[in-house]
Amino acid sequence: MSPRRVVLLTPYTDPVKGGISSYTRELASAYGRRGISCIGFAADGADNSSFVVIPHSRVRFIARSVRGLAKLRPDLINAHSQHWYVLLTGLIGKILCPSAVMVVTLHTPVESNQNRFKDALIRLLLRFSDGVVLVSKAMKDSIRLPPSIRQAVILAAPEELATCRELTPEGSAKRRDIVFAGPLVWSEKVAGVLLLVEAFAAVSGLFPDWRLLILGDGPLKASVEKRVREVRLPGRIVLKGFVDSVFDEIANAAIYAQISLQEGLPLALLDAMSIGTPVIATSVGGIPEVVRHNETGYLVEPRVEEVAAGLRCLMGDARLRFTLAKAAKSFVSSELSWDKVADQYSVFAAKGIS
Repeated sequence: MSPRRVVLLTPYTDPVKGGISSYTRELASAYGRRGISCIGFAADGADNSSFVVIPHSRVRFIARSVRGLAKLRPDLINAHSQHWYVLLTGLIGKILCPSAVMVVTLHTPVESNQNRFKDALIRLLLRFSDGVVLVSKAMKDSIRLPPSIRQAVILAAPEELATCRELTPEGSAKRRDIVFAGPLVWSEKVAGVLLLVEAFAAVSGLFPDWRLLILGDGPLKASVEKRVREVRLPGRIVLKGFVDSVFDEIANAAIYAQISLQEGLPLALLDAMSIGTPVIATSVGGIPEVVRHNETGYLVEPRVEEVAAGLRCLMGDARLRFTLAKAAKSFVSSELSWDKVADQYSVFAAKGIS
């Protein structure tokens, strides 16, 4: 039997920027369209139609969320992220609601905590769940959870605002911008941004009217600023921070670049594909599961010379950019949707619902 009542647990929700905010927002909306009652509890952000925010204290988040779970009596408790307090809240809720299924969704590799004690604690907590959802096959292979833990790979989908965009007609003028969008938080992801800066600098002399725009903020922004100063291209590499109109920035750009050393399956990449902006991306994590080289995008290895060669190819060939963008938009519109995601969660959870 499919779940009738779902509770989502997450470390943050809108207006906090990040993949988990977008993912849980879109998933909650999809459950609503399916007629499934869905409410979420978040530790950071602002109250909205889907989420109640419980800020300030991890203990307070656990206590209030557990009270909410006990009152709502959900069929499915879905804890997102690898934050220990989110997982612990879900497990306590499962104890209080014995008929509920507790599913954990991991968006990034557990190892990205870079803390062995926390990693061990998280892996222990995962053993008490009823199942774990991974956002890509590559992530499932890399984490290597024990086979005793039920596991499923569920690919995400573009955000609804991205799917509303029409493909820019061939030959229409776009800004000669290359855009990257994402929080500057994880070291392996920011290492990719630094690589992108160096690669752009390497080809900038051949394309003097192009710019690189970096959208996002975070504790590692200073390292990106330092690298930008070092390549000495004033006005051509712009750090814009977080912007409200990220979809406009991606839609108006000639190329979207998802250059990273570590990924689950970035929603910004799926958004760019849905919007109809051609993508260049590193062949890491779940990216090759949606980007087929020279078909739905341009895949490169995470090395400066390969990223530079890929940029040079796309920047110099408007016809190729349009062909890749058209194929990518067709792929994501036919294969990926949040309604499918919600259905897959329901099927995965149904086995344990009495």
